[in-house]
Amino acid sequence: MVLSALLGILPPISGFTFMDDGQSGTKALIVAILFCPAMVAFSLREFCFCIFVDGKDAVKRVLWVETRIDLSENGAAILLGEDFGRLQIAIISSDGKKEIRFSERHVEGDVSEFLEICKQIRNEK
Repeated sequence: MVLSALLGILPPISGFTFMDDGQSGTKALIVAILFCPAMVAFSLREFCFCIFVDGKDAVKRVLWVETRIDLSENGAAILLGEDFGRLQIAIISSDGKKEIRFSERHVEGDVSEFLEICKQIRNEK
């Protein structure tokens, strides 16, 4: 989000203020218009999500898009890894088509409690 704001604000201001009597400013404004929405969309998709357990489903919600994986199905997997000392979690559906992947550093809350609930659902089958 910060990068998007910087790309949307700084190039046009610097282009109109410091360079070429405004010609570079117009080019910088066009570049900002092209890159700013792309950065906002990328940051919303990668960093603004909610992960929770609903019944027997693990759910990842990003704005209007929702991914649900039934943890009680045979073949659904919870994979753990490590990335720079932080826990990396992947929940994969039984058919392998749906995946919820996130890192402990991108989540507020108790990730170990979330994993315990997921494991309990897996063991209840």
